Amino acid sequence: MTHVLDTELLSADDVLIVPSLGVLGSRSEAQLQPFLYSAPMDTVTGYNLTKELVEQGHMAVVCRNLPTEELLKCIKDFGSHPRVFFAISTCREWLKLFIDTLLAQGVDQPINVAIDVAHGDMLKAHELAAYLRELGICRHIMSGSICTGEAAERAVRAGCSHLRIGVGPGSMCTTRIKTGCGYPQLSAVYRIHRYLESLELRTDVELVADGGVRTPGDAAKYLCAGADGIMMGKNFGRAIESVGWEHDGWQAPDLNGVVTFPLPEPEPLYAKTLRGHASASFQRAHGKKSACPEGASTRIEWDGTELSDVVGEFEAGLTSTISYAGLQSLADLGPDTTTMVKITSTTLLENMPHGA
Repeated sequence: MTHVLDTELLSADDVLIVPSLGVLGSRSEAQLQPFLYSAPMDTVTGYNLTKELVEQGHMAVVCRNLPTEELLKCIKDFGSHPRVFFAISTCREWLKLFIDTLLAQGVDQPINVAIDVAHGDMLKAHELAAYLRELGICRHIMSGSICTGEAAERAVRAGCSHLRIGVGPGSMCTTRIKTGCGYPQLSAVYRIHRYLESLELRTDVELVADGGVRTPGDAAKYLCAGADGIMMGKNFGRAIESVGWEHDGWQAPDLNGVVTFPLPEPEPLYAKTLRGHASASFQRAHGKKSACPEGASTRIEWDGTELSDVVGEFEAGLTSTISYAGLQSLADLGPDTTTMVKITSTTLLENMPHGA
């Protein structure tokens, strides 16, 4: 049977998953497995988020641009943790320093690394993956960002066990606007999955959809298209456990122009800049300047979100997806067990709340 993604290039908003005969008595019976990855962004994945995320059963990818003391603490406490990846540079001098730091912190077990490069299908990135495999220091190697089957094959043959899929769909990314390059994210996941299947390379390779995951519904669609996990930056960046929050002081409440006494007790206001690593904001913070930055930045205030809120929402959403799809576990989700249909712009409007 032809899949809708066999013939069209689509994004998550272009499809819906068709419900099937339910076999579970309740969505609470659906079986989950680790599927969430944090993005290695400098105002997202630091020590506290890594600690909490792995305790809640998922995966963290530690940013390589953390303050030195915090990065060292991450290396010391999570260096050989099976569900923690460390983002690394493609620069050999940086890599040597990183390996020396691992040894200095007493990490003598295999580690997980993520090659932190926006264009993961580069000779330099593939050569690095092969070099790391030869060194024998890595349990898992995650590729840089890719979006085609051919790129996936090159990354796997170079030694990558995890493929980071997504060029341009991230909330803080402007690559598609500034360069014209990219690939519709849902189709990228599906076509890489099928391409690796055709080469008998799909087994033991984890596909991680990175970017464009705004809601649990988006995550469900990527998993149904063939992904094993999803990576998020903005959603995790809203949590108080994420790195980069600053105390901006107290602002008087809006009382519609009427001042009443006594004023409410002041509450701390925490804010941060959420940004892509190719953004002008990030470049300035690290003493660099790009003539054409490929990332955006935005100032956000903490709204009370905790990491458990984010994880809980996505886990609950996926258990419902499993129930609607007539399956029993997250491992069952995939393009051969679910059906997707293309929708129109009016259906997209119909998806939204419209009762008010």
